[in-house]
Amino acid sequence: MSERELIERLARLAEPVVPGEDPYGRLMRRHRRSRRTKAGGWATGAALAVFAALLGPIGIQGAATPVHGGPSTPADVTPGGPVTPWVARLLSAPTRGSLAGDTAFLTELTERLDARFPELVAGGRVKLLFVGEAGGGTVVLAARHSATHQVGITILDKPGATAAELALAATEQRQESSSVTVTPEGIGPLLTETITGVDGLWKGYLTVGVVPQGCGIELADGHAATLAWRPSPTDGYFVLQTRYQLLRLTCDGMVRYQGDADRGVSHGFGRARPSAAEIEEGLAGARGELDREWAARLLRSDGIRDSADLPRILYQGRLPGAPDDVQRVAVLIQGRPDGSWMVNQVRRDGMSQGTDTSVDLSAADRVLGVESGWLIDEQTDRVRPSATPPSSPVPFLVLAPRGAVTVQALDDDGTVVASAGLADGVGTLQLTRPARLRALDAAGAQVGTGVTTLPQRQPMHLLSVEPIDDWS
Repeated sequence: MSERELIERLARLAEPVVPGEDPYGRLMRRHRRSRRTKAGGWATGAALAVFAALLGPIGIQGAATPVHGGPSTPADVTPGGPVTPWVARLLSAPTRGSLAGDTAFLTELTERLDARFPELVAGGRVKLLFVGEAGGGTVVLAARHSATHQVGITILDKPGATAAELALAATEQRQESSSVTVTPEGIGPLLTETITGVDGLWKGYLTVGVVPQGCGIELADGHAATLAWRPSPTDGYFVLQTRYQLLRLTCDGMVRYQGDADRGVSHGFGRARPSAAEIEEGLAGARGELDREWAARLLRSDGIRDSADLPRILYQGRLPGAPDDVQRVAVLIQGRPDGSWMVNQVRRDGMSQGTDTSVDLSAADRVLGVESGWLIDEQTDRVRPSATPPSSPVPFLVLAPRGAVTVQALDDDGTVVASAGLADGVGTLQLTRPARLRALDAAGAQVGTGVTTLPQRQPMHLLSVEPIDDWS
């Protein structure tokens, strides 16, 4: 069966199905400065699972977002990535993980997964790369492969799941507490999966990685005062429950990889649907045209996964002064455990742009000015330090203390270069260059300050180590 025929057959199976609302608000997402994408569909690293919504009768809970409208694939192309020499070395390694010693369990699981995915890589077989209890549950990293092609399979399930339960994960029989992701373009020699969650089964942070047989693993704390590599306590794989770890792999005397340890696919498990009280907490002090149903979705799926605190919604509504056809936007902030902050603009259609900063955004006298021209014309990051100024001013959404009636933009010499009126502390300021912001009340007294270019978070050591990813 060709890949196109497989996709069409799976799609037909899924056609009559209307999945219920995901109770955990799961999504794939990694927040980075100035990355604009679909909220609820942020992905990272190697793969988006094209078949994610098609493998079970009602779709896969928490799997990667299906990709639609991409380039067509010729009907005679075999699905899967190539089995390169390094991938073959990974596939030939013994199964890793805390459950790897249970041969009867592994045999049963392999047979059941082979039966579940017979059409992924025709004539192939399933190889279990990692099976173990990690973080809050059971993690399975596998691949179905032939001599020439392979696809990746990831299963996340409850702790103590049996082989039969794992093989039925994310099907009609087992919708709760399980997810499956298939990577149709295949895996690489270094396979990692990152899971982050705010509450429930996968609360916290977890990265699991497997490497080719014979590769030495070293890890380092990316936030330590000095960079110090340490050997992994496990052979052939690593399990991390602390963020900002660096990874170095040495194979046959050569460093093949050096960089971020969580460089693969990221699975984000959001909050359960917020309660009415949590929605009111998230909207406390918010301005604009408040929409509580939208707020519930934002609080559930647009927060930082490693923070127990709810995001705060500062604003919902249209960009002041924008045409009526410009979509509404929400502005959220949230503190991270390391003391930094996230500010995120989310358009009504789910498109999002965010920034991480070291500035405390919760201060009562904070004036927040976020570049918002992308709400109108899709263009981002036009007003930046050391960049050529745009030919026409770019709108900035300004959120100042409620008593402010005017916002001024000041250059480095303190000269006012632009100003705008504010209603309830909200307005739009037109700028061509970064500026300092000053908010004034009706008496002309200063009631708040800010900057349009927020200082970024403290960089990790990752930014100062030589990035290496060479599997030639």
